[in-house]
Amino acid sequence: AIVKGGVGVSGDNIKIRGRGILCGNDWKWRQGPGAMIGMRKATNVVIEDIILRGSWGWTIPIYNCDSVTITNIKLVCSRNPNDDGINPVNSQRVFIRDCFIRTDDDCIAMKGTDLGSDNDNVEYITVENCILWSDRARIFLLGHESRAQYMRHIVLRNLDILHFNMSPFLFEPGEEMSIEDVFVENVMINADYPAQSGEQTFDLIRLRPTINQYMKTQVPGKINNIQFKNIALTGEEKEGWYPIWVIGADEEHEVTNVTFENISWFSHLLNENSSQAKIEE
Repeated sequence: AIVKGGVGVSGDNIKIRGRGILCGNDWKWRQGPGAMIGMRKATNVVIEDIILRGSWGWTIPIYNCDSVTITNIKLVCSRNPNDDGINPVNSQRVFIRDCFIRTDDDCIAMKGTDLGSDNDNVEYITVENCILWSDRARIFLLGHESRAQYMRHIVLRNLDILHFNMSPFLFEPGEEMSIEDVFVENVMINADYPAQSGEQTFDLIRLRPTINQYMKTQVPGKINNIQFKNIALTGEEKEGWYPIWVIGADEEHEVTNVTFENISWFSHLLNENSSQAKIEE
């Protein structure tokens, strides 16, 4: 079946499954009915074996939910801007496995917004065994909207990144939020340079507490206990592109306890003396 529309989810013990297509091609940017699959205050949700095509905005936003499992779905989007693939927002225990995600905007963006739940943390999030492709933006964005105390206990592993434009791993907390206990392992990344980049280059990894226009409280956040292991960047090597940045904001908003192990940058194994590794206090 091809179903044109969106699905709104709230409540407990919900399954959305099948072998058909949920299609948003009939709606212009931000004019569709809610989200393609939008979840609010739901628990024990299973989504599996569906193709989602042509989102008009955030494709699968997950607001204030607990225990969401997303398995074997295919997001074939990149028709509109702001078509984030999956957004765990102030949610816990979200498991994303065996998926293909192509978007124009971020593939996976974790956010904190003003939703007034008993637990506003973004925590216990796992993304594994997935193929990811962003045409314009990041693969993983943690932060920017940062109205939560913690974004923590996050595992990103066994991933194949086919294409990205901005940094594939951008961790930028603000509003005093702490990003901590993040483990990234076994990731293959294909470098495919933007045709219209000009003098602009993009980062491979950026860990930086920051302030931006999305934050109500204009102060940076914090980053602690982050591990990247077995990361391989492949493709055509180009001088100056895809460095790794670790940048603290000030003495109260630092980046601490970060480990890089077996990071291959176009077949060059990085170490503390590599020019691609840039650390600023």
